[in-house]
Amino acid sequence: MTAIQHTSIGPAEPAQAPPSVGAHYMHEGATYLSVGTDCAEDWIHVAGSLPRHEGVADVDPATMVLQREWRDIYIENWAGEDFVGEITVVLPNWEKKPHGLRFEFATDGVPMLVKLDFSELKAPEGQTMMYRGLSMLDQAPFTWSVAGPLLEISLSVSATLTLDFFDRSENELSAFFKLTELPTMQNMTHSTLV
Repeated sequence: MTAIQHTSIGPAEPAQAPPSVGAHYMHEGATYLSVGTDCAEDWIHVAGSLPRHEGVADVDPATMVLQREWRDIYIENWAGEDFVGEITVVLPNWEKKPHGLRFEFATDGVPMLVKLDFSELKAPEGQTMMYRGLSMLDQAPFTWSVAGPLLEISLSVSATLTLDFFDRSENELSAFFKLTELPTMQNMTHSTLV
């Protein structure tokens, strides 16, 4: 019988499939637990803070290529008041739902266009990937549309985007996102001690 190491410590987020169900992985204060052994998406973050990966939306459209192990993504709008900041986020070839995926968009009240590009999620050779369920919870002040493998989101308020549902078969993808407006200083109530 081969011994399997139950706890690993690594230099970055776990990017390989876990060695066993229930294995632990630690990286800079973050702890992950494995729920399967098929792919990197079988690691679930359970404690500590996640490393944050940052991108910039600007007048000249930017591109950010996500690594499959990234879960905390922060995108800031650098466009001026009279412009729209734009960024395309190229999503990796996830085999399963990337548990805990969270985007934070900081707009500073300036319009931002975010394009989530699913084109790296490939179908088997000779088949075409069908993007059947790229959708979002429809709420103002956001608008969204789908064009092939692109889910485009327009917003002018800071918000978080989370992946609620992800299902992938050989040549079919369904994903459902939830976009939630972040509170602003104007909307927050606070008290002053005298």
